[in-house]
Amino acid sequence: MDLLIFEKKTQAEMVCDHFSHRKSGQSIQIYPDKTYFPKGATAVWASGHLLALKEPGEYKDEWKKWSVEQLPMTPDVFKKKITKGKSKAYNNIKTHVQDDRFHRIINCGDFGVEGQLIVDEILMFAQNKKPVMRLWANSLGKQAIKKALKEMKPNEHYQSILNAATTREQIDWLIGMNSSRLVTTLVNIYAQKQGVLSKSSYTDTFSVGRVQTSLLKLIVDRDYVITHFKKQAFWDVLIDINLHGNSFQAKWKTDQHEHFFDKDEADMFSSFLKEPHTKGEVIDCTFSEERKEPPQLYNLTDLQRDADRYYQMSNKDTLACAQELYLKSYITYPRAEPRVVSTDEASMFPDILNAIEQHWSGFESHFPISEESVTNVQQNKRYVNDGGVDDHHAIIPTETIPKASDLSDDERRIYDLIIRRFISIYLPPLLKETVILKTVVDQQFPFTLKDTGIVDLGWKALYSKDTESFRQLDKEKLRLISNGDTFDIDDVLLKEGSTKPPARFSFGQLSTVMENAARYLEGPEKEKYANAELSLGTVATRANIIETLKAMNYIRVQKNKVYPTEKGKLLIQLLDGNWITEVYTTGRLEQALASIQEGQSSKENILKSIRKLIHKLVTDLPKQMTETWDINAQMIQSLEKKQTATSKSLGKCLKCETGNVVDKKTFYGCTNYHDTGCSFKISKEIAKKKITSSLVKQLLENKQTDLIEGFYSKKKDKNFSAVLKWNEQKQMIQFTFE
Repeated sequence: MDLLIFEKKTQAEMVCDHFSHRKSGQSIQIYPDKTYFPKGATAVWASGHLLALKEPGEYKDEWKKWSVEQLPMTPDVFKKKITKGKSKAYNNIKTHVQDDRFHRIINCGDFGVEGQLIVDEILMFAQNKKPVMRLWANSLGKQAIKKALKEMKPNEHYQSILNAATTREQIDWLIGMNSSRLVTTLVNIYAQKQGVLSKSSYTDTFSVGRVQTSLLKLIVDRDYVITHFKKQAFWDVLIDINLHGNSFQAKWKTDQHEHFFDKDEADMFSSFLKEPHTKGEVIDCTFSEERKEPPQLYNLTDLQRDADRYYQMSNKDTLACAQELYLKSYITYPRAEPRVVSTDEASMFPDILNAIEQHWSGFESHFPISEESVTNVQQNKRYVNDGGVDDHHAIIPTETIPKASDLSDDERRIYDLIIRRFISIYLPPLLKETVILKTVVDQQFPFTLKDTGIVDLGWKALYSKDTESFRQLDKEKLRLISNGDTFDIDDVLLKEGSTKPPARFSFGQLSTVMENAARYLEGPEKEKYANAELSLGTVATRANIIETLKAMNYIRVQKNKVYPTEKGKLLIQLLDGNWITEVYTTGRLEQALASIQEGQSSKENILKSIRKLIHKLVTDLPKQMTETWDINAQMIQSLEKKQTATSKSLGKCLKCETGNVVDKKTFYGCTNYHDTGCSFKISKEIAKKKITSSLVKQLLENKQTDLIEGFYSKKKDKNFSAVLKWNEQKQMIQFTFE
């Protein structure tokens, strides 16, 4: 009999629903099935990571103290422990793994790097000796799962993915634990030496990370350019001319310049142009047509970019909605990097199109899709390319179409974007036409008119926000113009403008910034990489990294624009010139991890390099503190924390799974807030009901409380009873009613 181990309960339920089954406590029994489970099967599940790397003090007693003298901390062998509060889930899986009834185990973790790690680390910790197969599908839909069950490979086939996952977490431990302690401790030493803080005080914790710190530097650098930008006024010279009875406006523009930065020069030039004898001549009038094909299918970063563009949704919210749609079998795996699908997946496209036409409204005018378009897409490597996929493919809808009323507003927006992108690949290209009219005045001064119009909207018709300003060229007027036509100048205009700094990053844009990190390189490194060849983080990790910066008070978001805080700017100032802030180094590390995942590099080499980098930082930064640090006293005082008695833990944090939840006077919160940015908190009053510490303990231990009476609904103006329950998928506490 087979034992299926899932990452989450919701995934286990979705897959088991495709077979005859019954639920039994902490497992699901699948009845014998001739094709897939001849002897039946049992499904069990984790709840995210059940294991974590041990804390420094669990390796050596001397590492419990935050001290520069104890750095660097580099364990010879990394060890794991059961996360507090997860013992019940772990023991349930272990009991089943060791049950002699099960002769084969199927790893059904999420179909990505973390999913591979979550199940594999449980099996290793439980000292499993049984053969393991790997279920790998891009969707939880019935057809995809049954197909994946037939095509399962031994779990060893995915060893390189596991190697990349374990290397990533060990690198992040080495960098995070050492760098965060180093910076925080040195700031306190500096403050004490400067007499800014008393011995009974300490500063806020500084969290430093492999990816988050280099991203923060990009944000701080952009802010510096903006705040130190000196606006410079300029003037454009425009002329109104008449050709064949039609009026046009052209602008002075040479190959090197198009603005006057001296007002007197602009005035003198304008005066000359107004003289009666000044004549102009057409020297060239050309038309060009541009075809813009429908964009490739979505990967996660591209989806997050559009969600920000159209709905101002954060990367985190976009990923959460996409994950929810995936768990309901409405879309394929969302943490995807490719923007194409395989030939095999494309064979399902006609069925998906038919399902959309039948069950999702709003696109009736674009159906039916012609047979020619269907064939063209199947043969177009822009969308269907076996060489462009990895273990996943682009995000597409499945043949399971939801009712719009069953989705939240944000889920509906994300689903609609995915549907639009999918339909768009079957529509004609966007056709633009551009005219460039080149003239010369007084046989020496070039003036140019450039205008663009739309010939055919094509796929752009799907996006109303993008089509509002589209117009067509008045080609009848333009085609009357010929080379050699002469004209008088009817009027001369001066248009004042000013130079502008680069725009601030929007909150939702940060994932795109991370994906194309090479764009922000400077110096000789910039020539080595295309924008996307050097990236920060992965599609699966970027949203959480961005949220960590916000939770750690390194950035603030105002009207969807990102600003570094004083604390964020200080951290980058303190680490200035060190490798930990550099996009180049962080991007190279990401490339090394990808190489391990592809089976081309060894884990040992990259860990050896990281240990050297950590040793260098621990050596260099104390010297820099002594020689170059110059921290404003007021800034240090703003980070001051008074020593208080340690609050008693009420239980393990349900969100980060490593911190403790304590009473923070006005609310209950996670002790990891200052170390990792964990934002888990519980209000002391919910819907007019006081939340006691005993209720919090119950919630943390059981992931839900008993039925609580006395909540008050302002909307309905009446009391109600409910259970407070932790939603693992949405990472939030919700009401449930029994």
